[in-house]
Amino acid sequence: MTGQPSAMEAKESSETSDGYVNGEDSQQVQGGDSSKRKYSRNGCTECKKRRMKCDETKPSCWQCSRLGRECIYIMNRKNKKRRSKEEIEREKLNKATRSKAQRRSDEPDPQSEAQGTQFSFSFNDANLVYNDLSDLVNWRLEEALTPNLKTYIEESSNPFNTELSTHNLPLTTDDTDMIFDIPLEMFNLGEPHSEYLKRYYNEFFTLVCPFTPNVNSNPMRDVLFNYARRETYLLYAILACGAMTQHRQTQQIRDDQAYCSYLSTCLNILSDNFEDETLIQVKVEPMLLTILLLTTDCASNKNPRWRAHLKGAKELLKKTTVQSDTLNFCRNWLTSYEILAGITNPYGGIFQADGEELSRFITNDELYLNSLKRLNMIDVHGFNYLDGHIIQLDIAFRDIIRIMNKIRLLENNGLIQGKTHLNSDIVPPVLTLTEWHSISNQLDNLEEMFIIDKSGIIPPSNPNHPSHNRVKGFDAIDTVRFPSGDEITLSWFDIAHQTHIIAARVVFLNRVLLFEKNSIFIQELVKKALRYLEFLRIQPNYRNCCMTHLHMLISVIGGLCLDEKDRQLVEIFLKACYNLGLASAGHNLERIQRIWRNEVQSGEEDDVLTW
Repeated sequence: MTGQPSAMEAKESSETSDGYVNGEDSQQVQGGDSSKRKYSRNGCTECKKRRMKCDETKPSCWQCSRLGRECIYIMNRKNKKRRSKEEIEREKLNKATRSKAQRRSDEPDPQSEAQGTQFSFSFNDANLVYNDLSDLVNWRLEEALTPNLKTYIEESSNPFNTELSTHNLPLTTDDTDMIFDIPLEMFNLGEPHSEYLKRYYNEFFTLVCPFTPNVNSNPMRDVLFNYARRETYLLYAILACGAMTQHRQTQQIRDDQAYCSYLSTCLNILSDNFEDETLIQVKVEPMLLTILLLTTDCASNKNPRWRAHLKGAKELLKKTTVQSDTLNFCRNWLTSYEILAGITNPYGGIFQADGEELSRFITNDELYLNSLKRLNMIDVHGFNYLDGHIIQLDIAFRDIIRIMNKIRLLENNGLIQGKTHLNSDIVPPVLTLTEWHSISNQLDNLEEMFIIDKSGIIPPSNPNHPSHNRVKGFDAIDTVRFPSGDEITLSWFDIAHQTHIIAARVVFLNRVLLFEKNSIFIQELVKKALRYLEFLRIQPNYRNCCMTHLHMLISVIGGLCLDEKDRQLVEIFLKACYNLGLASAGHNLERIQRIWRNEVQSGEEDDVLTW
């Protein structure tokens, strides 16, 4: 068979680490010089959101009374006058990072030069990232503070305390090497914080990155934990994600309160840490990680502001050449957002302008791939644990999205009214014959690549089959047992890879080449994709987190299903994903059902980031 070597061949050639074979009310300081405003530590949420000085009067502060706004106080972290060990450690870190910032501005860092690191972004780029992060946390906090939650906080006799057991925090002041397979016990935060951290550890990132060997080996979680040891605002963002994961399951208002309290504390620490603006430029990596984490948390939200909150990340990353492993990790994460939005969202992603911008960003250059390998994000076959497919497919997706962005631009400017984007009088053409052939060839070649077995079902003769006792701990290699006693063993690696290719083909045929949904070619691809899920008809209660990485496929083909049995299978799948904790699956099920009922017209689609 052509294409990537099978897992068996990889094992015979070498031992791998993969485990399987192979401004409102702005103020000026007296004296003429502008200065950063001093904020109150324990102010209300409205003043903090608008970066106003709060006099902390209760039940309503002066600013809220004057502006007629509802005044809400959330339990803050302990007073800064009481210097904790955490704050002492942070002061040491600030001194170290100031020195690093001065060195970076005065002369090149020899170690960075040796690694090919080039920080080509400016202070303005880094400051934009900081502002985006502050706005994102404010937005999430504003949306989460529902009237019921506000009433609960006001009436609660036991406010949620976000203070951590700082003496048990694994804080470090050094930019130490990345630690992998970080155990949960490294963070002994005390209750209830440890409970929310456990939710994040075992569930949140298991959904985001489910293909890794076991729950203790998740490279995405490892990267964030490494930085959370040094940046407490990132740790509070992580705890917020854990609290929201628990709230989606329990619907307990206490968990919702914890989510808001953690976000509020995250915002306070951000304001405190970056009062010295020289620190912003050397802290872009943890800030980017926090933005990307919270953007994942708000997936399925119908507010299009998610795109604006990624603008700073995009502008900074597109200006950098080869940088640190962490920045390349962030680039990979942002690429995933762009592909998801560019393929499934009618309005596209964050690279909406026509041109070469997207091509320069998604390149799969050698240094970028090497970074992902060092971070254990891709395996020996090039399978990307975050994306759920072999990473070369990113290039095909990029080329399709570039064409779709051209179409969106023509539609937005009213240049194709009464005709299609394929008319010969549109100059320059949206699609050339060379581009058509290139995309088709890429998808043909990628379809021949496999990780274990191209069919997605592992035969008993394959050394990766559980009967050989050589593969343990992989959710992506899973046996399905039926009531009849029969069973099959699935390779979710191959199912996810193959179905992403089908999604690319369907989008290219349907949205670029304008094949109707009743076309024999479209329906053949729909049937081909759903064959991978056929076992759900017999075992509808089957659950595996790897299923969630087929969500993009179903987002693409769901509305194209004509056969009632196919629609039933789509419903079974999306309900399973929703029950696994994928909130955007619930939104997509409602959207697809409206399409089936002919209730959605062109131009009425929701601007949602589905994850």
